[in-house]
Amino acid sequence: MKETCATCDWTAADWVWGVVSELALYGLFWYGQLLLGVTGNLYVTSLILLVLTNLSFFACPIIRKHFL
Repeated sequence: MKETCATCDWTAADWVWGVVSELALYGLFWYGQLLLGVTGNLYVTSLILLVLTNLSFFACPIIRKHFL
């Protein structure tokens, strides 16, 4: 098994779909907070949720072992 970053082998299309999926997740967080009636700036709170979700995903030891 080679010890390299999995994203180093991505094509341009893979990067585009990665960005699209992150934007879709951001939109989901924004719309979910809108439906729940969250007070405050929905754009900032959605960005915070997106960052925390990505951090928790990559901090998980199982994800790091199998996918990174």
